[in-house]
This record gives sequence, C-alpha cells and structure tokens, in this order.
Amino acid sequence: MREVISIDEIEIIETQIGEYGISNKGLLGNIIEKYFFHINLGNASEPDFTTANVELKTTPLKKHSKNKFTSKERLVFSMINYDTVVYETWQLSSFLRKNKSLLLMFYLWIQNESILDYKFKFVHLLDLLSDISTEDVFQIQKDWEYIVSKIKRGEAHRLSEGDTYYLGACTKVAHSRVVRDQPMNRTPAKPRAFSFKQQYL
Repeated sequence: MREVISIDEIEIIETQIGEYGISNKGLLGNIIEKYFFHINLGNASEPDFTTANVELKTTPLKKHSKNKFTSKERLVFSMINYDTVVYETWQLSSFLRKNKSLLLMFYLWIQNESILDYKFKFVHLLDLLSDISTEDVFQIQKDWEYIVSKIKRGEAHRLSEGDTYYLGACTKVAHSRVVRDQPMNRTPAKPRAFSFKQQYL
C-alpha cells in the first residue's frame, strides 16, 4: 500500500495502526476501502461498490511451501440479523444481496510485519453462484438454510460452526458476555456472522 497511497495518508494510517494495533482485524479492509478505493465506510446492508453490486473482501494467506499458500483464517461476511433472516429465502436473502459478487483480495500475512507492507498475491472477482461448482453452491445454500432453520426454531443460542460444512455462523463479539435477542425464544444468543470456513477457502 505504500506504493499507491500518498505519504500524508500513510502517516494517518500509521497513527491508526498505533492506536488499534493488530487487535482490529477489520483495519486492513477499512484502509483499502477508504484510501485505495475511496469508499465511504459504514454501509452495512449494501455491497461496498453499490453501483456494481460488488462486495470487497480482504483475506490473509500463509505461505505453505515454496510456491503454495493456504488461508490463514475464515472469511467473515455480514452479521446475522436474527430478527429479519427468519423471513428470508436463499435466493432473496440479504446474504446474497450483499455478497453474490465478491472482489477478493488475498494478501500474504507475515508475522510482525506492518499491514502497510503486506503484499497482495491474488485479486479475483468472484460470482458466488456461477464461478464455483454447482456442488459447492448447493452446499453453501444448504448451510445457509440450516442456520436459518435453527434460528426459526428459537435455537440461535445453540448455533455452532460445527453445524455446517462450508458456510458457518461464527461468533463475532469482543467478549463472551455480549449477547442479543432472538425472535423465537427469550434466551439471548451470541452475535454471529456468516463466514466461509478456513478449510473451505
């Protein structure tokens, strides 16, 4: 990023890195959106590139061998809205509306290196319904439907990433005490987000 972002902006970013350190996993993605693509942050329900209907995702790779890489972690999408997802169908889901077209930017993670020095190894525009195998699309849909069916049964508090195969419902919360209401049960549930599992990536 040092090669494409102005020196003045680099100084601003380095201040942000000093404030947040490595604890803010979304910091790199936010920097790419704001300083490279000049996207206004905070549009949670619509894709990042609204005119093109494309969502931007940055995700880290680890070096596996001389010429091979593996995914370092899961790829997290938007938060699951327990109150509204129970009324959705797969084809008209908020998940697909936001994530059907993805601009995936894979960068090489190196321990103790500044995020400003990460090198992007692969950049790929992916249509989630046509650029992967029909078998994978089928399984992702089944995973989504299973997660939603569990919420409909009032079991959002019992969701687990182990429930599904490719698309998971990962916890996304600063600490375990944070919970939110679910519509079909008075038992509070952990906030969760849809995500592609690390092994699937």
